[in-house]
Amino acid sequence: SNIQVISRDLDFYRFNIDLEVQNINHLNQIIAAMRLSQFVESVERGKD
Repeated sequence: SNIQVISRDLDFYRFNIDLEVQNINHLNQIIAAMRLSQFVESVERGKD
């Protein structure tokens, strides 16, 4: 796993998080859990 701060200001930080997952279901579970957090504004899946 790797976490990189892309940008930040007073209220928001933007991160790029590189994760290894077991399969697409595992990825979807992680994204869903992050979206449920009151501290997360949005989650996007990046493409390589």
